[in-house]
Amino acid sequence: MKRNLIILLILALGLCLRLAYVYSISERTYDGISDGENYDAVAFNIASGNGYTDASGNLTSRRAPLAPAFFALIYFFFGHSINAVRIAQAFMGAFTCFVIYLLGKEIFTRKVGLTAAAIAAIYPSFLFFTGELFTETILVFTLTLSFYFLLKKNGSKYLNFVLSGIFFAAATLGRPSVLLLPFSIFFILAVFKAEDSKEMLKKAVLLILTMLIIICPWTLRNYLVHKDFVLVSTDFGYNTISSYFYPAKGFGFQNHELVDKLTEGAKSETEIDKILTNYTMRNLAKNPGKFIKLLPLKFLWFWEPFGGEDYNLDSSYDFIYGLVFLFFLFGLIGSRYMWRNLLPIYTAIFYFVLISLVLYPSRRFRMQIEPFLIILASYGLYRAAEERKKNKIVSFVVTLGLAANLFFFIFADSVKNFSKKIAFISGYNAFHGDK
Repeated sequence: MKRNLIILLILALGLCLRLAYVYSISERTYDGISDGENYDAVAFNIASGNGYTDASGNLTSRRAPLAPAFFALIYFFFGHSINAVRIAQAFMGAFTCFVIYLLGKEIFTRKVGLTAAAIAAIYPSFLFFTGELFTETILVFTLTLSFYFLLKKNGSKYLNFVLSGIFFAAATLGRPSVLLLPFSIFFILAVFKAEDSKEMLKKAVLLILTMLIIICPWTLRNYLVHKDFVLVSTDFGYNTISSYFYPAKGFGFQNHELVDKLTEGAKSETEIDKILTNYTMRNLAKNPGKFIKLLPLKFLWFWEPFGGEDYNLDSSYDFIYGLVFLFFLFGLIGSRYMWRNLLPIYTAIFYFVLISLVLYPSRRFRMQIEPFLIILASYGLYRAAEERKKNKIVSFVVTLGLAANLFFFIFADSVKNFSKKIAFISGYNAFHGDK
């Protein structure tokens, strides 16, 4: 009973914090960012019986369907209430803490799982996106569940892989970039993990086939709407061009002027998607140095520790993320002897970092791997505590890391201003948030 009470208290804490945050922003109707407004418009049209249409009433595939469908379900029962969506996301976020506990316990120990759940309960990014009409809360939920069933040792192994495939499909319908992750995981497992190849092939086929069967009806719907192949969404072109062709005020801003110029006269979403994609690919082929030059900035931006708008002077240093990142590094090092069992987790982290380097990077897009960072950080915390008693170097590194985290927290504005100056000197004309 006492063992169950701890996790229940953690989940209650997570739910209370999320509901308190929702209450604190209840007067804010929209998040002020176009993505949230677009998701809301599509969801309202679905709930109103107008189909998957945008704010103008046109059938669309611009946005992946999972988040609008979820929002529409809430609107159907509670009316057009954004706060109802936020409350539903608060409950989903609290349950995600429980899934993180299960995953941490499955990979490491119950103690690690409890620690990971406690961190997730108070984690600033998870709290913040509870109040946003974005894909993040439901994406983290589905992706964490897909890995739990993928790595689950008990129960029917084939049923676990079917369930994993279902949640991978849901995650893909929330963010299309997830699609190739299961393929990548099984490829890495086939290369590095000694296991019966026939058995692994069965698992791979079962999971991937389940995933594709669930995605196919949406793809068919897109074909009927656009008379063209659209696997999930028509957003790829916007993402690619935003990642490489930014306006004069700097990287991170949308180049609306260029997009409008290129797509003037385009007759469909699919045509726009192809125009923007082809323009990006042609120009990168002519000037590959542009891709290489942006890699350091994209990498840093993906891992950046500031909350709010990325690198905006109004944002604040995320102290908890700073601690998680520090002990995540200890967790990576400490888990090296069990690396074969952690290959799916390592692959997911590497995969999404790679996606961010090729496409658009953001703290927002880091959220999909943050449950894994938290679990490895929880393991790293215990490993660092054990090693600190025997190894003075570990004790020194932990002390230095904690001091650096405190320094960044106290002098956050100075650190951001200094980073902007370094960026200008290095040839990057701006970070997101500059005017």
